[in-house]
Amino acid sequence: MDLRRPETPTEPEQFQLKTVRGHCPEIEALTRHVRSFATRLTERQGRAGFKLLRTRVLLA
Repeated sequence: MDLRRPETPTEPEQFQLKTVRGHCPEIEALTRHVRSFATRLTERQGRAGFKLLRTRVLLA
């Protein structure tokens, strides 16, 4: 799976993710937490702050 904007998965990726989340409540919960965290970061610092954080994480 290539890295890309998470809000634009392909149809097969959407189906695969939905299937996995449907079979594992822990992954479903993790998905909600990560999305919530990303939303808070974006709203707090704007897109530039989120991109900087993502760059730092990828370089670590």
